[in-house]
Amino acid sequence: MGCWNSKLDELLPQQHQTRLLYRSTRRVDGVNRLYGACRHGNTVVIINPGRSPMKPYIRVPEGTYALVQHQGQDVDYVKPDGSTTPVWPPGMHFASLFTQVSQLVTKQYIVFDTPVKGCKTADDVTVGIDMCLILRIMGDESKGEDSELVRRFVYELGPNGLEIQLRAAQDEAVRALARSVEHTEVYQLRDGTMREKFKTGALNFRTNRLHVDEFNFPTADEETKEEGGDSKDRKVLYCVTEDIKRSLNEQFNTYGVQITSVAITNVTLPKEFQTQMENRTTHLSAIKEQKMKQLSDMQMLEK
Repeated sequence: MGCWNSKLDELLPQQHQTRLLYRSTRRVDGVNRLYGACRHGNTVVIINPGRSPMKPYIRVPEGTYALVQHQGQDVDYVKPDGSTTPVWPPGMHFASLFTQVSQLVTKQYIVFDTPVKGCKTADDVTVGIDMCLILRIMGDESKGEDSELVRRFVYELGPNGLEIQLRAAQDEAVRALARSVEHTEVYQLRDGTMREKFKTGALNFRTNRLHVDEFNFPTADEETKEEGGDSKDRKVLYCVTEDIKRSLNEQFNTYGVQITSVAITNVTLPKEFQTQMENRTTHLSAIKEQKMKQLSDMQMLEK
């Protein structure tokens, strides 16, 4: 089965893995443009701005969490009501030359792409699964979040730590997901659902979406029976992407990172298995078409 990996690499597009970066700049002008300039998967999360010795103030741009230091020590911002917060508000703040903005953390949503190759299915077929996450750094007091989460993210995790841990957790979830289905079912994962519950620990999210067989549509009597029958008899799909999101949030929320969305963007099989499934689909479609033709002919004869 080792030959499947090289063949799978040829099938997969050259998708860039997202890299989360820390960057230094002389000025705070245009920092949001630096955050948004994602080139070849490189995404800036934290910026260390410079401080002009000619100006008696520090500047905090909109759309960022700002941490400030005085002679290397963290300084909290004192609000008008006397309470303090580690995150300084946007605007100009008069300060000595020894006070500077140490870190600017983005408030923008971050897209994190990771293609996972060499995933084994339940029947030992090697597939590739691309997953995309959308995340944000927490600490926005206007949303009822603790601003201390920003400081914890900067000092305990950081862009590099987040990238490593997030990629490892994502890789583990994707491989477990692939292992729970057979190769004939992997394409169904692209809509984020599957027939059985995805076992990733304490995951128990259930959708209310009914499963519809691709080639055996329910008859009118069956539909009526389902509508009037007990809901527990219906086939219900589990939303695995919601389960994965919940699991990742349990792991990363304490470090000030919120996963807002999870999506399976692409699933790739080796060419041989793609051909087999295409032939099977064509065969089943031909059988269905023949049955419909026979039914139509019988109805014509009855008339």
